[in-house]
Amino acid sequence: MPEVTPPAIPPCEPWGLTELLDKEKEVVGIYLSAHPLDGFRFEMDNYGFNPIADIESNKGKTVRIAGFVSDAGHMVTKMGKKFGKFSINDYSGNLEIALWENKYVQYGNFLDNGQKLMIQGVWQEHKYRPGVMEFDIQNIMLLESVRKTMTKRLSILIPLEKLDGKLVANLVDNVKQYPGNTDICFSFRDEEEQWLVKLKTHHQKVMLNDDLIHFLQAHEGDLQYAVETT
Repeated sequence: MPEVTPPAIPPCEPWGLTELLDKEKEVVGIYLSAHPLDGFRFEMDNYGFNPIADIESNKGKTVRIAGFVSDAGHMVTKMGKKFGKFSINDYSGNLEIALWENKYVQYGNFLDNGQKLMIQGVWQEHKYRPGVMEFDIQNIMLLESVRKTMTKRLSILIPLEKLDGKLVANLVDNVKQYPGNTDICFSFRDEEEQWLVKLKTHHQKVMLNDDLIHFLQAHEGDLQYAVETT
């Protein structure tokens, strides 16, 4: 029996991560290589976003959710009015949201599959459909803008025995390199003597940046940090 030569695969550009994840989801129904929100893990963990799966327990409350857009659609009613629908997805689940009339005019540009968003709104009963719940949107912003827009204060707690010249130099250099609008507060704790000293940089503020985040995460065993949001 003659040997069959397998077909040659033509050279092609590798898929970007977003396209790769879309194909994985399409073929097997789950993400294998990563999750679309993995690049925003710091924001998801530190900015008080409500998990989408828990939104029904917050009826009547203003909450913030964050995720990536899927199933985005721009449509027109029979009366000729434009509206949009999309799903917002996080690690816990997804929520379908509709944008009508003025909300569509204001936020319609965000309806793009794969877009990462922060959405603030109220989970409440629909005005004209008793018993039907909806997420009434108050604000939408790109998830990449959250860190710059919503960070009010960064607090860093350093045990005295972990304080050294290298750690101080790294923090000082970063604050000088990335000036911004975020207050930065330091607390120094002596476990043996049981005292705590708090200091605030009154005139020197920082823009929370990737270098600083990576530094804080790399030293989580030596210090603790917390983000206070607006």
